[in-house]
Amino acid sequence: PCISGGDNTLLKVNISYHMKTVALVTFNASPKLTPSDTLLIDPLINQGYRGVSAPWDNPTIDWKQFDAIILRSCWNYHQQSNEFLLWLSYLESIHASTFNSINIIRWNMHKKYLEDLQHQGIPVIPTMWVKKGSSANLRSIALQTGWKDMVIKPCIGNAASNVFLVKKNRYFLAQFRLQALIHKTDIMIQPLMQGVMNEGEYSFIFIGGKYSHTILKRPRKGEFRSNYQFQSKETKINPDKKILLQASEILAKSPSPTLYARVDGIVQKGTFVLMELELIEPHLFFDLYPPAAATFAKALKKRLQ
Repeated sequence: PCISGGDNTLLKVNISYHMKTVALVTFNASPKLTPSDTLLIDPLINQGYRGVSAPWDNPTIDWKQFDAIILRSCWNYHQQSNEFLLWLSYLESIHASTFNSINIIRWNMHKKYLEDLQHQGIPVIPTMWVKKGSSANLRSIALQTGWKDMVIKPCIGNAASNVFLVKKNRYFLAQFRLQALIHKTDIMIQPLMQGVMNEGEYSFIFIGGKYSHTILKRPRKGEFRSNYQFQSKETKINPDKKILLQASEILAKSPSPTLYARVDGIVQKGTFVLMELELIEPHLFFDLYPPAAATFAKALKKRLQ
């Protein structure tokens, strides 16, 4: 495979083909590396690895050729979750060195993992879980919980796909949309967290199990989602040490060690409240903190030795 970056241009020409090869997993509809992940290429070379983009859903790829497989921007897996799980099982059958580990990826795919963490004492966003094929009444939920505005999410989701907001007393029309989604997938219902709009959502990035950097994501005016595709403002910050410690304690509850992780949440009255523990394909914001790319490459080498 060619060594290519986000624009598919050749990044290095005099590379020894004795170097080990690392697959940076993307997907067919967007096979190139993201601008952020392109920053991994040179640090990987410095550690003796050729990093190449490889769509997980490209059936022509021979996955046995890679010395390591790292999930990076496989951002359509939620649309083909059964096929994705079969691909993971295949990687497992060929004993591929996959990062993060396949057992972590399986655990992290369905957001019910949040309930597992809550049972271990981690503060999480209050959530009502609804199984695929069942039913839920928004007005009844609002009366039962006291939640005024509610956010609906699929339990297997990515990049705010099919996430929508239900405003107070606008339940009638939203009910149809809710039931259509429940027909397709398990869903979760949560109160709208004003902290996301007021202060912002924190993303703590860990590499090799150690803290690397923090990004604060603030939604644009009138938006409740802090994802970049909704034009959120992303800023590297120095977090409060107490909050960082809490984020570190959350990662420690992961089923096994991680090469990379992102801990997302908000701060309420001095307590970090978990929104998501991203262990599959999180954006790691190398573009906002380039030294982290070198740290990533070194952590990978340590795990492969």
